[in-house]
Amino acid sequence: MGYSGRGPTADGRIKPDLLGPTNVNAASNASDTALRLFDGTSAATPNAAGATALMWEFFGQASPGFINSVMIMTGQNFSGAVYDNNIGAGLPSLPVNGNIATSSVVVGPGGTVDIPVNTSGTISSIDGAIWWPELPGTHNDIDLRLVDPNGNVVASSTSGGSIFEKARATSGLIPGTWKIRINAYSASANQLVYWAWFQQT
Repeated sequence: MGYSGRGPTADGRIKPDLLGPTNVNAASNASDTALRLFDGTSAATPNAAGATALMWEFFGQASPGFINSVMIMTGQNFSGAVYDNNIGAGLPSLPVNGNIATSSVVVGPGGTVDIPVNTSGTISSIDGAIWWPELPGTHNDIDLRLVDPNGNVVASSTSGGSIFEKARATSGLIPGTWKIRINAYSASANQLVYWAWFQQT
């Protein structure tokens, strides 16, 4: 929508995180079969909230940090970018037909943590995302890379402008043990980072 909020924020961070759908058909009280069109936040807010609630239930009522990373990962940015300052990570598209995981790690200043993720069978795409909490007035730059079983970085996200990163790999996808590589490129202290991963089969 033309009046939707856009980034960057005053301190340079990417916004929005996600986009909610608009121009949604819903039941109308005009008759038993009537529909009406909802747009703007009237459509976007309940749709995004409903998708988030489904992920929250799926992961056993996980904490907000886990769900934030999962929802960033589910975003489908139709502009061609992985994320941007117009629609963030895009519209949530809840994952089906694949393997999904989420957890958290702590990364020290300048440190790197590799999280192994086993894959098998046919892989059509791999999505990864990270999200981390920060105190007001501070900003750490945490980077994300997806590393294949041969040690090759096949996708990365190193913007430095937000508190989330998202990467997507769609070619050269081989089964085996992949790694989600999280690097505290610039951090003033140990940083808690939530991560999410999805292998589309």
